[in-house]
Amino acid sequence: MTKIQKMLAARELLKECGEYDTAIAGAIAEVYAEEILMMQKAPRGERGYDGIINGRKVQVKGKEWIRKNESASYIAISVNCTGLADDILVVYFDEGDNLSHIGPVRIENIDKGYKNSRETRYSISQIRLAWENQKLHPLSS
Repeated sequence: MTKIQKMLAARELLKECGEYDTAIAGAIAEVYAEEILMMQKAPRGERGYDGIINGRKVQVKGKEWIRKNESASYIAISVNCTGLADDILVVYFDEGDNLSHIGPVRIENIDKGYKNSRETRYSISQIRLAWENQKLHPLSS
């Protein structure tokens, strides 16, 4: 059983206990980034980023894909962590535990949807758009 399979099994056990907000999605996302995208994990407790992919600091966000409307879904980065990562990677999974990702995408290429005193929110649709543009024009990114 791979790490990802073990994490998904742990998620299923948690779901049996009821609908609770847990950090398991983030842990699954980080393991996915390590195993699938060869991310080098940041030291435990490192602030603002979760690892390094291709020499760039990456903030990894796990998202349970509940809504079909990407523009209504977002990820948030707290103001304490703003500016510490170079890229965002969104790892998401559906009801059948199929994993996929958007990114890594350069944070400076994403249109910010909303910013307040605690966090900056990036819509999933804007992250996807920036990633698609980055893949089409890698030298201009």
